[in-house]
Amino acid sequence: MKSLFILSALFAALSFSTLQAQEKDAGKIVTHYFAWVDAGNLDAVGELLTDDFTVSAPFSPSVTINKMGWKGVGESFKTAFPDMHHEIVDWFASGNKVAVRGVFTGTNTGSMMGNPPSNNKSEVPLTAIFELDGKGKIRSLDIKFDMKNFEAQLMAAPDAGKTNN
Repeated sequence: MKSLFILSALFAALSFSTLQAQEKDAGKIVTHYFAWVDAGNLDAVGELLTDDFTVSAPFSPSVTINKMGWKGVGESFKTAFPDMHHEIVDWFASGNKVAVRGVFTGTNTGSMMGNPPSNNKSEVPLTAIFELDGKGKIRSLDIKFDMKNFEAQLMAAPDAGKTNN
């Protein structure tokens, strides 16, 4: 009975230790993902994604985007916002999923979705759920942000609210 208790305690400790290691690795994967997206290193981002990677995003709500399509989205955003930055405000991992709360910032100095640059700064809160494959790669991403807020920031006149004296 005593050995069964010791074995159970050892198993629990090892499981907890393994879970902590997986969660730490998950944090690194997500941190690398956003750093490489911001740097425009989309080949490195591609290495983090499984071949069957899918993403759900507010600008394409009824269509799931695959790995190649997501690379195109990344290229488009980097062209439109060369200074883009994703700040991770908070994150946590549970099992094979990582939840992220963050903020996207950038200045629209390149064309975006067929529109000319507005030169407006954009700051948009976001949430993202990453699903990992257990081998250090991202299987899926579900990202949410207020698309209307984002569009309003892009379309707002740079001097809106200023008075001419």
